[in-house]
Amino acid sequence: MSCDINVKFGTDLILMIDTSAANDGTEYKAVAHATSHSVEYSRAIREISSKSTGDTTGKAYGKANWTASVDALISYSTSVCNYDTLMDYIKEKRKVKLIVLSEATTSNLADATGATEAGAKSQGEANSSYYQGEALISSVSQSAGDGENASFSISFEGCEDLTKTAIDTTYLVTVTVDDGVVTYYGEWIYVVELGLKVACNASGVATFYAADGTYNVIGSNDTEDLVGRATDVVVSGAAVPGATITIA
Repeated sequence: MSCDINVKFGTDLILMIDTSAANDGTEYKAVAHATSHSVEYSRAIREISSKSTGDTTGKAYGKANWTASVDALISYSTSVCNYDTLMDYIKEKRKVKLIVLSEATTSNLADATGATEAGAKSQGEANSSYYQGEALISSVSQSAGDGENASFSISFEGCEDLTKTAIDTTYLVTVTVDDGVVTYYGEWIYVVELGLKVACNASGVATFYAADGTYNVIGSNDTEDLVGRATDVVVSGAAVPGATITIA
């Protein structure tokens, strides 16, 4: 008998919520310090008894329904989907986008659109998949016992079907912007094929996740709008094998 049994721990699984201002699925973040979560998918069973079913009650599948819930410690960190954010969403009657996935070593989720999730553990393995769907928040509750960790619980009810989405193999691409004078905060790159704007760090370095392919990158030594792009801006690319950087 083989001992190679692939069993997941609870810490291997994670639930994430889209926190983008446009609610367009481009910025998924983990629920803050979740201690547990559950997802239940079910279908109604309807009776279809007739003369044809004889003495046995006939059954058939009806409509699907799914719910999710999360228990978590209260945090106000903006790198996660925190208690305040979820309270705002239920008060605003926001329809939220959820992703249920496995934890991997990468800190960014990249799907077929090239959208990346920042600041949360997520799935990025080759030949893997995750489940996603839209839901309504049915309740948010807070618990703060004396001498105990402050915690909260949140419940969701799905309002569209859960769909399984494959994750393409992605690569971390690093590019550097150099204006020939000084590097500083405020420099940006624009990745044409992804429609993606990425801020550089203090050294003028920007990173993004992308699938195999060639990407045209525009460099700016000014603002997110690429205003003031100078002719002396040089963008150099260093990518893992499989991604190629060209200068637009």
